[in-house]
Amino acid sequence: MWGAVSDVRRGNLRRLRLGLLLTFLLGAAALGIMIWAFIELPFDWRINAYASLFYTLGGYMLLLLVIALGMNLFVQVWAWRGHYTELDHTAVQNSAWFVYAIVAFWIITFGILYLTP
Repeated sequence: MWGAVSDVRRGNLRRLRLGLLLTFLLGAAALGIMIWAFIELPFDWRINAYASLFYTLGGYMLLLLVIALGMNLFVQVWAWRGHYTELDHTAVQNSAWFVYAIVAFWIITFGILYLTP
């Protein structure tokens, strides 16, 4: 996503589209892995407080990822239609900030869910 933003700032719309597509594919792969991990969990959310917290935080991250993929898709459609220029690309920047926030949230959430007892 960082590359897509820097490319649109230079006016390179082809690389912007490529960066957005790559970001979408990586996000979709992460979504698939998260869903698979939830399916394979050996416990249910009703077992104890930790299990319910695990499902709540993980579900929240899934929701944020789905929102980010939707934002990316929206920005991507506009990029393919040629709506962005090096001076007018606020939607791309906002989408990038959301992706950066999700990455930071996931690092914190991963630490809470998988590295704590």
